[in-house]
Amino acid sequence: MADIMNYPLKNNFKYIQAPIEPDSDLRFEYSEQYEKEKQKLINRIVHSESGGCFLLTGYRGVGKTSFIDKVLHEAQKIELENNDGKHLIPIKINVAKGLEEDELMHQIIRRFYEELQEEIDDNIRKMLSKAYLRTLFKMRIEAETLKKHILSKVVTSGASGEISGVCLPLPFLNVKVSFCIEKTRNSSQEKSYKAINEASYLDYDAKSAETDFMNIVKTISNSKKKKLLPVFVLDELDKLTEEGKNLGTDDKEETKKKALASIQHILMNLKNVLSAPGVIFIIIAGIDFYDAVQKDMAREDSLYQSIFSYHFYLGKDWNIGDRLIKCFLKNPENDKEELALFSDYLEFNSKGTIRNALYTFNRFVYWNDNRAYLKFKANGKIYPEIEYYGSLNKALKKYFIHKHILDRSIKGYLTNLIKDHIIDIFYRKIDEKLDDTEFTEDAIQALLPIKNTSERIKILGEDERIEICKKIIDGLTKENWITNTNNKTYSLTDEKLKLKSKFRKGLTSKIQEKKDKVKRKLEELTNRLNGFIEEVKDPDATDSTLDTFATINTIGKILSIDPENQLALDTLEDLKDKDDNAAELYEAYRPTNQQDDGRMT
Repeated sequence: MADIMNYPLKNNFKYIQAPIEPDSDLRFEYSEQYEKEKQKLINRIVHSESGGCFLLTGYRGVGKTSFIDKVLHEAQKIELENNDGKHLIPIKINVAKGLEEDELMHQIIRRFYEELQEEIDDNIRKMLSKAYLRTLFKMRIEAETLKKHILSKVVTSGASGEISGVCLPLPFLNVKVSFCIEKTRNSSQEKSYKAINEASYLDYDAKSAETDFMNIVKTISNSKKKKLLPVFVLDELDKLTEEGKNLGTDDKEETKKKALASIQHILMNLKNVLSAPGVIFIIIAGIDFYDAVQKDMAREDSLYQSIFSYHFYLGKDWNIGDRLIKCFLKNPENDKEELALFSDYLEFNSKGTIRNALYTFNRFVYWNDNRAYLKFKANGKIYPEIEYYGSLNKALKKYFIHKHILDRSIKGYLTNLIKDHIIDIFYRKIDEKLDDTEFTEDAIQALLPIKNTSERIKILGEDERIEICKKIIDGLTKENWITNTNNKTYSLTDEKLKLKSKFRKGLTSKIQEKKDKVKRKLEELTNRLNGFIEEVKDPDATDSTLDTFATINTIGKILSIDPENQLALDTLEDLKDKDDNAAELYEAYRPTNQQDDGRMT
């Protein structure tokens, strides 16, 4: 119980498992960049003369949907306080499954109709109802569903009643459907019947829907009543570039190409709609689409430059752990060192995304007597997994993120996206690399690859990447994470390897494998040294025939593995008066009781 009671959470703690509502009582402090980008987008919406199309991109899980919800919520507040302001009407459309342009236009009109019913005058309602009805007749729905739509959305109250008598065929549907209405219709029913009959025989393609949409928006803009500003949010375009099932392929790169081509085709055909005055479009996409947009904007005849009024990138939060601790814990000031370690653990596992950070945090929430607690200790000891990744993140932040990447970002050498990508790709690979029994300096450099890599990484430059990786190796060595086993060959220290083996299956055998490999290497070097010693004993040997340099080099390798190896030390003592290198090496490794006062091994 004592371990659980160490970290009580706030009394109103609740799991967050969906986008955070803009009016939530959760007091979560977002990053400085988040707040700046939020205010920029609010200003663009509130102070736009006639609309615009904005692009919001970012990694999956950084909170793009919550970000837009918060922006629109605050923008609506500002407009309500301003008597002469516009009345914002947020209209959200999920496009994760992929739509053709006519399907997307129909979705836009249907959502337009559903959200504006109580906000518009009769003339606009009539225009919108007709457009809405035409989209329904393009849908492949069963008879009962169609009847429900028409009777509830189009036919006035006088048209409802017993369905009997003469049947009205619907030949425009691809399914065989018919339903019946009364033989005798009053005037209201007659108007509804004509509207249904007229709409049923009109082909409602994307161009027709676009024309209706533009006319409706123009009429709303010119209305002398309440000023309305529809804000369409097209969300989850990033899923199109990641989920091959929607595009008939499981190949990741092929999926990405097809998705990007599909998105470009739709946006190109709907360019007039997206840039129409009197309406705002916000398109939410991932970093693959960001790359495509940046590449396109470098062209003289850029399509996306003519569509998007502004592009916002929502970056990762590399201090997300601290924010969650402050948000959820009742006493975040207690046990600062332990909570700092857990915070670092959250940051390493979440890779800077709020979704992953929340998922990880929730794993360590425990309940007792209807109270929530954060538990990451057992029997007074921090879980090995948290100790391992928390301390690793602390070292990487010190020698990698803050010292090199963030510094370059602050000075303007790197954009926020490039900064995020460099850290993300390194974090995803470093853990796997540290699992290797041995790895070289080149292998660490390869974590930020020099060839065949993303354009984002290439912006760093080859020399910069090599310099950064060398500094990381130096930092991890200073923090006792890795050890230099042989020249430029490194391995995880025994301390860290043992710690990791406590929570990672299979590492125990790796520890033994490492020990066996070191033992074999030491035996090989010892045999080589014995060979040199035998040469020295040869009565015909001279100084010119003895390879003193090779002997000293072999001794150095032995002592780097086993600093107290008596054979190596004895041989070195015999050579120290004959060779300066041997004397220097002897000074470094000779036993303490043989050293002068004040000297250290």
